Amino acid sequence: MEKDYHPSLSLLARTASSSWQQQLRHSVRLYLALGANPLVELELDSVLQKTEEELVSFLLEGEPPTDAARRQAQTFLDMAQNELLASETDVQQLLREGVPTS
Repeated sequence: MEKDYHPSLSLLARTASSSWQQQLRHSVRLYLALGANPLVELELDSVLQKTEEELVSFLLEGEPPTDAARRQAQTFLDMAQNELLASETDVQQLLREGVPTS
């Protein structure tokens, strides 16, 4: 039953992988850049949405294909992003790093 879904430890462990952490930081840099330049805001928002979907998909590898698992992965992403945004030191570092342009 979906309401009995409990995230696996591997889902939680995947949040610690260096590639996921790098993508997480990239997503927060994109978020911080929203509104800075109205000419590219739609493009940044689109890249942010794609990046967040990739982060959630990475967490879902090996999990049951249920809405509950997806919600849990999204919650882990939201919590990790909020943790970065709550740290003034991290926010200042992310702002210095900026958003890479293609």
